[in-house]
Amino acid sequence: MPRLSKLWSKGAIDSRWINGYGPRVRFWLRVFAVAFSTAALLGAAQLGLAYGLSAFRFDRSFSGAENDWNIQLTWIVWFAMCAVVGGAAFAMSHGKLLARRVGVTGRHTDGAGVTLRLIASAGAGIGAVLAMIPLTVYPAITAKIPPLDAGITMALNVGTALIIATALACVTAGNRPLSTSMMVFTIVAWILAVVSALNTLPLMGRLYNDPVRLGVLDIGALQPAPRAWFTMPVLAFVLGAIIALVSRARRHSRVLTAAAGATGPLLIALAYLMGGPGLSRVLTNQAEAYLGAMIAVVVGLVPSMLVAMLPPRKKEIL
Repeated sequence: MPRLSKLWSKGAIDSRWINGYGPRVRFWLRVFAVAFSTAALLGAAQLGLAYGLSAFRFDRSFSGAENDWNIQLTWIVWFAMCAVVGGAAFAMSHGKLLARRVGVTGRHTDGAGVTLRLIASAGAGIGAVLAMIPLTVYPAITAKIPPLDAGITMALNVGTALIIATALACVTAGNRPLSTSMMVFTIVAWILAVVSALNTLPLMGRLYNDPVRLGVLDIGALQPAPRAWFTMPVLAFVLGAIIALVSRARRHSRVLTAAAGATGPLLIALAYLMGGPGLSRVLTNQAEAYLGAMIAVVVGLVPSMLVAMLPPRKKEIL
């Protein structure tokens, strides 16, 4: 104890902390800030685009059109999860570059350990909470759904989605095959949504007519049920095989390669799981897309597992 007080009086402990832990703490704070701001921006941008195009309308009664509520809820839950995993993945990439630039090295800063992933995921989760909850719960209060309280239902679903996405980001952030799979399926889902929305766009009149389902090519040239059952499974098989082949070519581990095909569809399937198969017992449009999303996870896993079983290359990396 006398030696400790002597070192403290001479400032040795302060200098050791500043030189040893100070740069790491500042580095972690910068990663946290990047994850926080990116997730908040992604969440607000997605909702802003959807609200701007009148794709979501909560100021009405959903009586007789209950599935419209489930479709919109599925989209919002997916937006929340995309914001978290996207913010964490970007913060991890930024953190690896920043660590080399400022000279902070070690297993807690280069992405190999769990510390950086936890910090990035926590920052993204908190940023998404502050952006998503006010922009979704408050508009949903005006919705009228006879068996449900719209505001409470929205808050519970978005909150659950953010917690699940934060846990998922702890696993996927920094793992290139998994984060790539989520990014690819997110881009494809947005492309399908834009094409489907344009198909429902009349020459004159309001932009949004029919609800567009997540991960479904909702165009008039295809029958409603088959396009919901087959859009996501077909995309999961093709994209899952391509992502797994690229992962194998880059010598990533067999485990990451096998899981890459299902990670992207899993995010969409979780959104449908929380959004529900639909309140209506007459209309089955949401239930058909719900079933297709669940099948896509298994279908995407099959080709990636087959690719992972290919003969090993010289060296595999995590």
